[in-house]
Amino acid sequence: MLRTILFNRRLRIVALCVCCPGLFTYLGVRTGTAASKSAEELNIGGLYVNHAIIDLGTVWSGGQSIQREFELRNDTGHAISIESVTTDCGCTLARAVSNDVPIGQSTMIPILFWPPAVANDLGGRFQRTISVDVTTYSGHQKLMLFVTGFVAPDRSLRVSPSVLEIDENTLSPEAPQILHFKGETTLLSSIPGKLIVRPGQDQRIIIKQSNVNESISTKDVKIVVIDDRLSNFDSEWSSLIKFALDSSSDGLTVRIQGTSRLQIRANPRSLLLSDDVSGREGIVRLTGNAATFWSKLSIETKLPLICQLLGPSSDDNKCRTLRVRIARAVTNNLMGEIRIKVSDKAEDIITIPVVILHYSSAQKPTP
Repeated sequence: MLRTILFNRRLRIVALCVCCPGLFTYLGVRTGTAASKSAEELNIGGLYVNHAIIDLGTVWSGGQSIQREFELRNDTGHAISIESVTTDCGCTLARAVSNDVPIGQSTMIPILFWPPAVANDLGGRFQRTISVDVTTYSGHQKLMLFVTGFVAPDRSLRVSPSVLEIDENTLSPEAPQILHFKGETTLLSSIPGKLIVRPGQDQRIIIKQSNVNESISTKDVKIVVIDDRLSNFDSEWSSLIKFALDSSSDGLTVRIQGTSRLQIRANPRSLLLSDDVSGREGIVRLTGNAATFWSKLSIETKLPLICQLLGPSSDDNKCRTLRVRIARAVTNNLMGEIRIKVSDKAEDIITIPVVILHYSSAQKPTP
């Protein structure tokens, strides 16, 4: 009986000695791995990185690229050489600004990260690894740097359309365009029901994100374009609206773009001509908001007039001079107009009323 007890005890000791090294090795690897990935600082033989882990926070699924950088300092006491910088995923690019790092100097390792597209409705955390191979006086060293964060799923916020084309009929509060949003209720509640857009002026909408898995709903947002800035643009314009979690994130971007309406102003707004020597010619100064449309203008009139559009007298390409002359003598007073339009459009841009007085019927001022 006693021999049996001693044998069983020895058997347990042998089994423990056989199994424990493997168990301890497994735990040691897991613990060491976790420790290396959670350390803020990294110092291997004088190769020093202050922040070996960059946490990007929340990024958008399939969103715009994000740029950050690591700083590697050489405190080894000898010059070092960076042989290669590689990443574990095609969504991350990294390189060293300088391959040779003198004693006590630093080099930057910029990284460019494209958030991957996730197909689920929950999103998830990610971790990308950047491997830096360095040659030192004592041999080769490998530094492991990490980029982490959380990819918010598509369900968080979607918008349609992402590019909104604006025409002339949209430039009015009575005819707004609509953006259709779909996402979590907390995100949608941060977006106002109407957004005012001014051409060429970008804006950012800060939205709040809940930590719980919320229900999905929809929201329509009116886009009203105010055209008080269109005179600053020659033709095409665009404005960006960014819906982001903070002031630095790119977030979800909607582009509002369109073509400015051609506007021409005439000074004077009307002409009074007479068929005598002194009143046969008149000058109208035309000012427009598009420097590229002058060659497309057509000038029409039913009056016996010669209309000539002259080039700018200075470097201001938004101004032209319209010279109007009576083509022949008239037998009576005439009234009509000069119509200015763009050749590829039917509607008039501006109309200039004209009165031609016959010389014999014109009233001369008394001295």
